[in-house]
Amino acid sequence: MKHIIHYLLASIALLGFQACDSLFDNELPKHDLVGDNAIVDQKSAETALNGVYSYLDDSSYLGGDLTTNLITYNNIRLNFMVSRNPSSFERDQVYRMTYDETDTNFEGGWEMAYQIINAANNVIYYVEQLSDDKFAAGHKNEILAEARFMRAFVNMYLMENYAQFWDTSSPYGLVLRLEPSALSNNTLARSTVDSSYNAIFADLDFAIQHAPDFYSVYRACKTTAKAFKANWLMVRGTQADREEAIRLADEVLGSEEFAMEENYADIFRNKYTSTELLFTQYTDRAQGIMGNVQGLFQKLGSGQYRPKEYTADDDLSRFFEIMDDPEEERYKATLDSIFLEEGSPQERIAWVKHYDSAETATMPMYYLRLAQMYLIKAEAMCYLDGYTTEDVATQLNVLRDRAHSTHVEASDYTSKDQMLEEIFREYVRELSSENGDVFFYAARTFVNGERLLKSYNSYFTNDNQLCFPIPARELEINFLATQNPY
Repeated sequence: MKHIIHYLLASIALLGFQACDSLFDNELPKHDLVGDNAIVDQKSAETALNGVYSYLDDSSYLGGDLTTNLITYNNIRLNFMVSRNPSSFERDQVYRMTYDETDTNFEGGWEMAYQIINAANNVIYYVEQLSDDKFAAGHKNEILAEARFMRAFVNMYLMENYAQFWDTSSPYGLVLRLEPSALSNNTLARSTVDSSYNAIFADLDFAIQHAPDFYSVYRACKTTAKAFKANWLMVRGTQADREEAIRLADEVLGSEEFAMEENYADIFRNKYTSTELLFTQYTDRAQGIMGNVQGLFQKLGSGQYRPKEYTADDDLSRFFEIMDDPEEERYKATLDSIFLEEGSPQERIAWVKHYDSAETATMPMYYLRLAQMYLIKAEAMCYLDGYTTEDVATQLNVLRDRAHSTHVEASDYTSKDQMLEEIFREYVRELSSENGDVFFYAARTFVNGERLLKSYNSYFTNDNQLCFPIPARELEINFLATQNPY
């Protein structure tokens, strides 16, 4: 059965419960309900929870920052692609990693993220005030678990893009808002990175314990929460995190709720009904730049995978060093490309087929799918005692087998660095432009003493470039928050 949830934008109005004045709530729809009479029972709580999820939909006034930019900016930072008619922001700031906090392009993702967080905080706060007898057995905690998953989901977006996610000792963590927005709490200092991770994983642990079993790819369940926790543990990257990531990945892979597609192309052919799609959003609107997935139609359907700065010996981008095999099954399922004969050197332009609006009017956002659990396990095994190169190769070969590709042979890799580089290449082949995790793998992985990112984008010279600046408008309103060094 295809579980398609159409959210009414009006439901978001239930979430603007308290009057306030901040960067992230100025664009909320107005409504005359307040929190303590908007959420009064299970039905109204469910309506408010629907509103939290609806922010991931493609409504025109939300701008699509949490999806479109998640992929495009990270591919640009990896020197993998340029957008069609790239802006000076993408060319001079994102690609060259030289940022200007006053540029309004940094506001979209930040503002949208805190709108979702505020919506989730309202659900959590007011549902917790209600007595258990207002809910069917266990359902109160299920609603809280889904709201807390969404808060973790968005806080991790902020962590990866606006905080020093790579350094648990850093003071430059989240502006961690865990209560409904009000004038009394809008001014808030930044939490440390360590405290920020603790808050994110506390929300995920609650979701793992209390979320419902799987019932829709558009909603969180226990297994989805496990998968995202495994993924984000690898971003934090302690040894204990890697051990737990393997355990969680195995539990997700062992779940009967999801399964690998038999053929790689079926992931995109089956779209929302794909058995390995863990979490997505739904959209059925025609192509438009202002929507989430529709923004991907615009940017990746016409996006160009090619070098940005041509030299005589650089006629193909680093992306094509990995993907340049038109006979490979994963290439054929995801990419189309053409050669432009004019110019010197010859230029190849490619685009991602499943984002081509000429072929499809609707498609999922692949926030996470089951195949990534094998990549997570392979990476974690590289760092842990008790695992061999053969163990790592076995994980990658599950994906190679499904794509009918040549096996990774453990004997070809004589060092951990070599194997880590191969895992990165497998990330690119398997996930292409599905989410931003290819970039974060390159950012957190050291090869030959340098972050792997440096091998792909020569403009990366220091860790401060790994995160965007806090938007200047937030700092004008919230004088306790400190700017990232950049």
